[in-house]
Amino acid sequence: MSGLYTVPKNSLMAAKAGFGVPYDPKYAMPPYAFRDKRGFSWFFWLGSGNLGIHPDGNIPGTEGCIGIIKDNTKPLFDKIKLLNSSTPITILVKPSF
Repeated sequence: MSGLYTVPKNSLMAAKAGFGVPYDPKYAMPPYAFRDKRGFSWFFWLGSGNLGIHPDGNIPGTEGCIGIIKDNTKPLFDKIKLLNSSTPITILVKPSF
């Protein structure tokens, strides 16, 4: 959904412990299997409803979220973690068509 989102700090979650963010194993299991092709699973909640950014789960398409289709999403995860760990951030979501 396009718009401007103020994302609360610490809105990034991983599917396993050990990545320096909150974790929830549900993000590694269907229907939330938000994994990149290397198996790394995470979800970045945009602060509104269930809208988030996550790996596309190796299944084309998302149910309203923004799906990242890169094979390795860990570098993006690390950048989001750095930006969002201490402060809310603002994200502008625009359609690409």
